[in-house]
Amino acid sequence: MKDTQYKLLNTGAFLFAGIVFLVMIFQYFVGPKYKVSSAEMLEQVENQQRWVMPADLLSLVESNRLQDYLLVDLRNEEEYNRGTMPGAVNISFDKLLDSESLKQLRGRKDIILFSGTESQASLASLLLAGKGFKNVLVMANDFSFIKESVLEKYKSSNAFTHSEKAQYDYPRFFKTSPIEAKQSNASKPKIIETKMIVSGGC
Repeated sequence: MKDTQYKLLNTGAFLFAGIVFLVMIFQYFVGPKYKVSSAEMLEQVENQQRWVMPADLLSLVESNRLQDYLLVDLRNEEEYNRGTMPGAVNISFDKLLDSESLKQLRGRKDIILFSGTESQASLASLLLAGKGFKNVLVMANDFSFIKESVLEKYKSSNAFTHSEKAQYDYPRFFKTSPIEAKQSNASKPKIIETKMIVSGGC
């Protein structure tokens, strides 16, 4: 009886180890593979040249150079069908790292990403950078802003507008140590000097 239980335990342990090993192999081949280091990602986050500002976009449209780029609309298919930028292809954000999507993007001309939110387009560019893409730009602002303030009626006051970026201090969240994350002046405690005056005496 004990021998049978011992054999069953051994067989179960062997099968469990085999299944774990197979899952690890599967993850190795199927899971996402990132090709850049943390330092390179930090450099990408802080790279201001990856942004296509409203003034830059207007210049590309007016000079007819926008067609030199692959425009990628990261919104869902329903939003894309309601209206997008001329010549843009639709790759929804949730399918960006699918093998078919990456195949569609790889080896293409320079890419410009845009979405319903600026932060999503920015995140998408970092995900692609992690996959080894070096030719990805991000359109500042969300699509509705781009449509209203650049394509339909350009407003010079918005030439260098970021609709969301001002809300986030991106580099601060990627610092390598707490010491480097400097406290902003707004959050520093104010020191109030007081004087004690004593009157009278013996």
